[in-house]
Amino acid sequence: MTTADYMKAEEPKWHVFTDEEIALGDLPTEEKKEEKKDTREAKKAERLAARQQKVAKTEEEVKIDPNDVSAALFGEREINRSQGDPELRFTKKFTDVGTLDESKKGEEVVVRGRIHNVRGKGGLAFFVLRE
Repeated sequence: MTTADYMKAEEPKWHVFTDEEIALGDLPTEEKKEEKKDTREAKKAERLAARQQKVAKTEEEVKIDPNDVSAALFGEREINRSQGDPELRFTKKFTDVGTLDESKKGEEVVVRGRIHNVRGKGGLAFFVLRE
């Protein structure tokens, strides 16, 4: 940060002190920056309100196609919190991504991971998963 930028940001007040003022203790008092804090808080609240309006506006604009068979599979989801049936939860068999090969061809497998990268190529989509 340059000195000029610092001076703009902080707006320091310059005082000249004489030896007499220092000896008498007659130094000027600093003004509190509450006024600056109030304006900063007001701007912060204004930005937050604008962001909330933008989110509300985009939510209104999103229209779900009733003919879309995968509409329930994307968008905002509930947190799982392990609310599912515990019997079913422990019967799921996860397959390590590294063990997938030709022997699993045609089988339905369940993998657990996070999406690292997604690329679309023509009518296909490629997912790079990480465990």
